[in-house]
Amino acid sequence: MITDKNIKWVVSKTAPSVKEADYWVDKNEDPKGSVIKYHDGKNWIPLNQKLSTDEIKKMISAAFDKLDITKTNKSDFETLVKLVSKLADKVNDLEQLIA
Repeated sequence: MITDKNIKWVVSKTAPSVKEADYWVDKNEDPKGSVIKYHDGKNWIPLNQKLSTDEIKKMISAAFDKLDITKTNKSDFETLVKLVSKLADKVNDLEQLIA
């Protein structure tokens, strides 16, 4: 994406102010600089964050909670939740195999 905004990077061991940086290379987590973070409005989050299966399930559940279930067949909704949960488990299993 091309914007008129100059993207600001900070490389340091301590978190910068959100006014100071768009991206932070966290030298505290990895002195070689492989951990790049962005600010989500509350916290600095790694760009390449690996989520556990439970974290994925919580995120999916939170997203589904925002849906208007009255417009969707409830049994279809419940089936979808189960399928996504199984998918998250499979992804986690695969990640464990290649780790």
